This record gives sequence, C-alpha cells and structure tokens, in this order.
Amino acid sequence: MADEPPGSAHAKEVEPPGYTNTGYRPTDDVDDSFSERRRTSTLTALKDERDPEKRAERLKWKQCAILQGFTEKKYLLYPKTPFMQRWDTTLGVLLVYTAFITPYEVAFLATQIDNRSGITMFTINRLVDLFFFTDLFFNFNLAYFDSSVGSGMWVMDRRKIVKRYLTSFFLVDVFSTMPFGMIVLFAGSEQLEQVKVLRVIRLLRLAKLLRILRTGRLLRRIEQSGVSYNVLTLCKFVVGVLTIAHWLACGFNLVVRIEEDPELNWVDRYFSNFQDVELKPPSNAEVYIAAFYWALVTMTTIGYGDISPATTAERFYEIFAMLIGTSVFAYVVGSLVTIVSNMDRKSNQFYELMDTLNGFMEELNFSEDLRKKVRNFFRFQRNSSNVAEYRHLLARMSPAIRGEVAGQQCGKWLSTIPFFHKAPIEFVQEIAQCLDVETFPQSEVIQAEGEYCEKMYIVQRGLV
Repeated sequence: MADEPPGSAHAKEVEPPGYTNTGYRPTDDVDDSFSERRRTSTLTALKDERDPEKRAERLKWKQCAILQGFTEKKYLLYPKTPFMQRWDTTLGVLLVYTAFITPYEVAFLATQIDNRSGITMFTINRLVDLFFFTDLFFNFNLAYFDSSVGSGMWVMDRRKIVKRYLTSFFLVDVFSTMPFGMIVLFAGSEQLEQVKVLRVIRLLRLAKLLRILRTGRLLRRIEQSGVSYNVLTLCKFVVGVLTIAHWLACGFNLVVRIEEDPELNWVDRYFSNFQDVELKPPSNAEVYIAAFYWALVTMTTIGYGDISPATTAERFYEIFAMLIGTSVFAYVVGSLVTIVSNMDRKSNQFYELMDTLNGFMEELNFSEDLRKKVRNFFRFQRNSSNVAEYRHLLARMSPAIRGEVAGQQCGKWLSTIPFFHKAPIEFVQEIAQCLDVETFPQSEVIQAEGEYCEKMYIVQRGLV
C-alpha cells in the first residue's frame, strides 16, 4: 500500500563533450603511424590508476585524442595526462603562496640576503618564479578543447594555440613573472634608498598577484571532480573574504612603509597606548595582527575606531578599504543566504507545498479528518518527490547512458522478480526506464479482483 522511490543514482561524467559512450574500436581509418612503443607507453601510464572508473575515463579521453591525431604532434601537452594534473595541483599551491606571502613580503619585509631568513625567502621566490615561467612556456604547447566547433574538438594546431594564448593571458603572465625584487639587489639598495625608485619597485612587486587570474582553470578542474557547487561556492567565499582582508591589512602597513614617517603613522599612534615604541618597537607579527583586525572590523562595518589613520594618505587608503569592504560584505551576505537556502532546497519546496495545501484546504473548508489524511499522504510521499527530478535528468542523457543509469536506479527492484534474472541486461534497462513511482495511503484499493489490469506493481515498502 506504500511505494517510494529507489535510492538516488547519479550519472558519472566519464566522457569528454561531443563523444558517445560506445567505447573505442580501432578501424582502418585510424592513422597507422603510431608506433607500438607509443601505444605501449600510453597503456602503461594508465596502469598507475588504481580506480577502474578513472582508468576507463583516461583511456577514452586519450583514444579520442588519438583519433584526432593528437600524438602526431610533437611536444604538445595533453591537459588530461597525470603529469598535467599534478602540475595544476602544484600550480594551485603556489597560487595560494603568492596570494598570501607576496603581499606580506612587500608590506613587512625588506629585500635583503644578508641573513639566513633573507636567503631562504629569496631562494623560494626564485624557484616560484621559475615554475611560473615554465608554466608560461607550457601554455604555448597546451592543447585545448574548443566546444564552439560542432560537438567540440581538440585543437592541436600550434598556430591556433599560440594565437589563443597571446590574445588572452600572455601579457599578464609575462608581467607577473618579472623579478622586480632582484632589481633592488643588483642595482645597489643603498643608492635606491635615496630616491623614489625603490617605492615604485616595491609596488611593482605586487604584480605577482596577477597570477591569481589563473585560478579560473583550476576551479573548472575542481568543478569536474563532482564537488557540490554549494560547498565549492561557500569555500570560495570564505577563502575570498580572508584573502581580501589579508590584502587590506598588508596594504595598510604598506602605506606606512612608502611614506616612511617615523613620527606620524597609525602604527606608532596605536601601539603607543600600550608600550614605548621608541624603546620597544612592535614586531612585524604584532603589526600584522593589528592590521588584520582593522581590516576585518572595516569589512564587517563594525569599525570600533581604536585603530585610526594618522596621515592623509592613510585616510585615503581607509576610504578605499571601506568601499571595498562594504561591497564585499554585502555581496557575501546575500550570496550566503542563497547558498544556505539552496542547501536544503527540497525541504523548502516541501514546506511551500504544505503551506499552499493548508491554504487550499482552509479555503474549501475541509473536515479535520480529511485534512489529516491529506497531510499524512503528502508527508509520506515526500521521499517520492525526487522521481520527477531524476526523470528530467534521464531525459537529457544519451540513450545508452540513460539505460545504464535507470538500471542502476531500479536494479534492486527488478532483481527481486524471478523472470528478470536471466533476461538480457539491455531488456532490463529498457524496463527500468518505464518504471514510475506511485504512493497509496493506508486501506486504499490498488486493484480490485476482476478488473482489467494495465500495470505491474513492485512493492518497495509497505504491505498490499
């Protein structure tokens, strides 16, 4: 007397856009110029994948690329290879390093290599620059998928690849890779301290932050991994707010460094309330914590006022920080409300349905017994509301994938029926696509004896 939907089933994206899931069968039309050694190396690389699904996915991508002559192009990089995926992972780590360390280094640390910490920081920065310079070269040799051409195809024409990169992020990457910090070292820091060139160079070192524009490609990689969009969006907001607060904090101290007024600045004014700044100047960590605190209270529109600007330049910067902070705060609050509501979207839809139902029954003056019966029916049917959504997803899939997903979704139902045990899998999948879910309240007659029967029922829950 009760019937509810099977467990949810999700289609797994195992194919590139524009290709069917029928697999790859070598034909006479495939170019025979590939050596046996190249085929063997391709299959050997796939053995490193322990997950059969990942191995099958990688194989299909490689086979599609082979059909288009991908391996005929020397020195081209394939985005789906394990090497490029590890490279992108390393790139993501270094982007986080750049986003947080570079502003702090510019605003708080001096460019010098006369001590161990300075040598360590200098070496790390040069290795990071070398990595991004190598990535710049890789982008001239990285095949890309063009979805605007028919059903999509891999572009492996080097001229098109170079043209695409030159007209997109090439200038940004070159400018962000320039080692401006080395100019201070090799030009003579004592001479540059006397002029305004050092201040300009200090600001130019912030050009490394342009590398953050590369996060778009990495986010698309993460989205393809099956992570919930709500969770991903929430993580992006948290990281984004902390990053902006970190930048504002570093910028607040950078204004002090650029003006170089030892008597009038917000640092001395604030810390003079707690200690003698001439005898015991605050450390970089203490100044950063105070600046980060100021950035957060400014962004959240609290503004206690215990840290205030002391010069005109600092006042201009605080106006800028307030404009940025309030805009980010308003955007984040609005987005978080949407994210939280979407996380429980099905419950919200059910509550809205029940409100509409209560209004409907109140308007027609239903009896109390009938109202309870209707409410109980919809509460019991609540778990069946996913079926319509899943059917909508099935309708958008290709026939072969639709059959596999429907078989996975309803397979446990059909496995309980003896005359389906030896049936071909294709037949079972076709039957699974015809199944629907119906819910019946207690004591309702489903099929009376002697009536013409047009349906076959499989009881999932309850008794008939």
